[in-house]
Amino acid sequence: MAIERWTGVVGLEQQYRVSTHGRVFSVSDDDFLPVRRGSVRLKVGGRRVSRQVAHLVLESFDRPPLPGQRVVWRDGNVDNVGLENLFFGSQSEHARRRPTCPSC
Repeated sequence: MAIERWTGVVGLEQQYRVSTHGRVFSVSDDDFLPVRRGSVRLKVGGRRVSRQVAHLVLESFDRPPLPGQRVVWRDGNVDNVGLENLFFGSQSEHARRRPTCPSC
């Protein structure tokens, strides 16, 4: 397994950090956020919003998606949110990979 690297979540760099292994850390709470069904709850402007961990990892370490792009898991396992397993692809690529969720 690759060395875990950390960076700020795009747009929320002072509040949250995300790792290449898909862990999300709250700076203000000094704690890791629980992941439920592939998502975490972030405080944004006083409101709680749900964000997909895979999307946070890709957007923070790679780039924002282009219009129409979706997160694609190379191995089809949506629980595997490590950077090496993710890329932004087309809707048809996403459908072709048929994501599975062993923990769902």
